[in-house]
Amino acid sequence: MTCLKNTLKRRRGVTESSMVPLLPKACPVCSGKDITRIAGDYINVVSLTGKCLLRTFSTRCLGCGELNNPFTMANIIQSGFWPNSPKRLSYLFDQEVFRFWDGLRKNAPGTSENSFLEVLNTLAKFHGRHGKISPSIFSTAFKEWCFCQYKIDCAQHKNWLECPACAYEQHSSHVDGNCKLYRYKSSGKRTRSEFYDGLFIVNDMEVKPFIEELYQGKFGKVEKDVRCGGVWGAARNTARNKKSLDITGLEVMSCRHQLGQKALNMHQGELYGYALFLIKHHMVPRNVQFVFADVMCKLRKYVERVDPATAKKFTGALSVMHAKGHGLDCQVIWDGEWIDGTGRSTGEETEQVFSFLSRFCNTTKYQKPENREETLTEMILHWNKRKIEAQAEYLVKKYKKVQGDLLQHEKDVKTALDKFDVQPDFADLKSEIRAIASKVSVPSATSLTDSAKILLLFHDLKRQVNDHEEFSFLASICPNLPDLSVLNIQLLRKKKEDKIKILRSLIKSNGQNIDPNDVLSVVTVGFERMMESVYFEKVHWLTRIKKVADTSKQRFILRKKVSKTTTSMQNLVTLYNEFSREKVVFDDVIKGSFKWILDLQQRLYPRGFTDIEKRCVLISQMKKERCEEELVILQLEMKKYLRFYGNKCLTMEQEIKIIWKVQRFSGNCSLSEKDTYTLSICCARRCLCFKEFFRIQMSNMMKKTILKRKTRMKLLWKSSNRFSIMISITMVLTLKMTKMKLEMKSILTLIWFYPLEMTS
Repeated sequence: MTCLKNTLKRRRGVTESSMVPLLPKACPVCSGKDITRIAGDYINVVSLTGKCLLRTFSTRCLGCGELNNPFTMANIIQSGFWPNSPKRLSYLFDQEVFRFWDGLRKNAPGTSENSFLEVLNTLAKFHGRHGKISPSIFSTAFKEWCFCQYKIDCAQHKNWLECPACAYEQHSSHVDGNCKLYRYKSSGKRTRSEFYDGLFIVNDMEVKPFIEELYQGKFGKVEKDVRCGGVWGAARNTARNKKSLDITGLEVMSCRHQLGQKALNMHQGELYGYALFLIKHHMVPRNVQFVFADVMCKLRKYVERVDPATAKKFTGALSVMHAKGHGLDCQVIWDGEWIDGTGRSTGEETEQVFSFLSRFCNTTKYQKPENREETLTEMILHWNKRKIEAQAEYLVKKYKKVQGDLLQHEKDVKTALDKFDVQPDFADLKSEIRAIASKVSVPSATSLTDSAKILLLFHDLKRQVNDHEEFSFLASICPNLPDLSVLNIQLLRKKKEDKIKILRSLIKSNGQNIDPNDVLSVVTVGFERMMESVYFEKVHWLTRIKKVADTSKQRFILRKKVSKTTTSMQNLVTLYNEFSREKVVFDDVIKGSFKWILDLQQRLYPRGFTDIEKRCVLISQMKKERCEEELVILQLEMKKYLRFYGNKCLTMEQEIKIIWKVQRFSGNCSLSEKDTYTLSICCARRCLCFKEFFRIQMSNMMKKTILKRKTRMKLLWKSSNRFSIMISITMVLTLKMTKMKLEMKSILTLIWFYPLEMTS
């Protein structure tokens, strides 16, 4: 049979006579060779040289009179073309055009489809042809072709949303919102369901009831606080609708290997409810241990309030880079580097996904909802495919890098401890630094004495309870205290009515046996701890100016924070001197010279081992521990990677055996030994990463364990045997790739099932 592509190469002008895409050499009924062609209508053929016209035809056998139409779906697709519709054939697209445009839009995001069609129209005009390609027909055919490629991947058991290293049990996940991927209301309403049916982006009808229940029910009222609210826009849990926007962004979750796993459309800004939906419905079922977020310090409390059961199923952590912009109280509690078990997970993986997806905002904001969702789904499949294909090499490289970092951190810790000649308990040191940095000024309500509670409440409610006779005796007992709002005392954060009730119950149980020295000691310690914390914060910002800030803008922001800490220190010194018997000097305090801790430090640690030095040593120790955890995590992920593909290949091997049996029994096997060998070589090249993976894994095992020569030979034999197994698995994959060729009729039915349903 004659292929249409060869005919188009011979003729570049306007096609007026009949062109034969698939001309049978003999009649399929009587095998006669006297065949005549009956001319039909013209159809448009689009190739990389532009658009041309082709006259369709049917054939008639002069011997038996049999009529035959060569323009069937199987013949067209086998010839390398794609029809615009399975029912009404008016366009034939060379699949090379689709492949070229698909690669162009993925590697050059923001390129307009209409501009690409204009290029094809210009090429057609250059070759002497006229007429333009219909953008709507091209767009529809291209979407169906892309969906077909996805279905082919599914038939080959290729799921690009499934991370091999996170299979069976996922270590961590990062959830974040992207407000660049918005959509205008004027871009049109939804006219059909998307082809992928919520494969990546969750259907809006599933998310809407969940959000309405959260924000219109008993949890609709949002608690306001000052933590991170003035710094991060994502920390404001309030609806932010815009008149011109239908969709305000995209909320995405990803694994620690930068694979996008699930997403949903944001219609009211970056609400906590969107993150909670992904956590509850898609992270908890995957047994995710650690959830990273940019404002986990607030998100975690919100989840505990609205859904305590879900909050118990994961551990929250701040993204490592975003944590640097939070206060020190957030960093030492929520930063992933300070949480045991997180390894070297950064919590910034979704940002890497956004570095690719955000480049499509120029086109998706003008698309209809279904077109936008299909585009973003195809882009995330492309991104994930790149990551999965390089994952074996990525795991090996990361393992080597973490080993080097571990040695460096061990050296840093040893150098610091030798300098001061100390061997501290790092658990106690961690608790001490957290207490200082988190500004825990006074003991909790459970450890305060009743006398201290009574006088603290009376001082806070003095204006409201002056007219109450039952509290009048406290006026003569309560010492003259300054403003205590800077101490962040949890007891004083309660509502006015609750504080009055607590005060009455305490007076009723204790009577007038109240010692004013209790509250003085509490307030004194509170102000001392606050001054330590402010100095600690000031040194932190000064260090970042020297090490991190490389632009004038960054230095200006950090200097502004340093100035703010200096002002806070002045206010604290003034308030402290109002009631304390031992006065402090601002110049001494701002330099970190505190009288109340000098004696204590001399007893426990050397004089130079200050809180700042403790923090530096502790950070190196935390990084060392995280590296040790990361090595264990990577080893587990390597095992899961091999187990994942091993199980998948065994499943495919069983399917292929069934296919070969059917094909051999029916005598329809169309693959030659040469074809099988060629495909095997191509697929074996992709398997080289497994060899490197096994080699490094075994060498690391040899370094850690002293083994006899026989044992080593056994291990090496096992590793080489496993690699040979992977080569045989490659053959299985090769045969799976040829499944399309072996079962053309069934695959064609699969290809056109969904488009037929849409067009019927």
